[in-house]
Amino acid sequence: MNPERLTEDEVLQLLSGTPSERARAQNELRRLLRGSAQECALSLKVIDRVFRYRIPAIIRWQLPSLRPDDLPDIWQETLIGVYQSRTLLAEQGNLVSWLIKIAYRKTVSFLRKERPPLSIHENPSETSEADSPVDQLVAADRCDDIKRLEDEEEAEHLRKLIDDFILKRLSPLQRSLIQTRRGLFRSSDSNNITVQDILNALGDPNINARQVKENLLNARNALQLYLLRKGFSVKRRPDHAN
Repeated sequence: MNPERLTEDEVLQLLSGTPSERARAQNELRRLLRGSAQECALSLKVIDRVFRYRIPAIIRWQLPSLRPDDLPDIWQETLIGVYQSRTLLAEQGNLVSWLIKIAYRKTVSFLRKERPPLSIHENPSETSEADSPVDQLVAADRCDDIKRLEDEEEAEHLRKLIDDFILKRLSPLQRSLIQTRRGLFRSSDSNNITVQDILNALGDPNINARQVKENLLNARNALQLYLLRKGFSVKRRPDHAN
């Protein structure tokens, strides 16, 4: 037996240990998920034992309209999603965050399917007389939760598209300028980031103001075209780098 392989009990013990022990356990769970059918089944069993109540509780805390009896169904769908997405699991990163994202997607699907029984109406005048005020409030809350989750899902998809575009489609200089500008926005209280600010942050005497402006403009125009092709309508923002 390979001494580096952990048993189910060892993984469970490490998951409740120190940060380094938890990281080791998560790495083992990743390996098992991408392994043989037997290894994958073992990993799903451990995930079910450890996170069966924790992750649904996180989802319900963020979405109070979920009923307690919704959670077992959502968790079962989450486990199915974990199995179906196991080949997409990154070798590094937070396993728990990955599980929560899958649980969120499954919650969106669950809430969509739950809409008809709750008598959710677009027009208040269409509300059934059988719906009590409490029923109507719960239905409205669940509609709000669906919309919020869909917005978060779309925003996450948009962020991934932008990051992929920056990484794979921009020149090294354009990528460096955008990353520098992002860093300045995060560290500054002002939205007015100038070309000189970017030049100062870069500290490269071979790059001048004209190059910064032209490359940022070209990158922005290319990104807008790319997102339009992907189905996103992007409003043009004023360029604060002057």
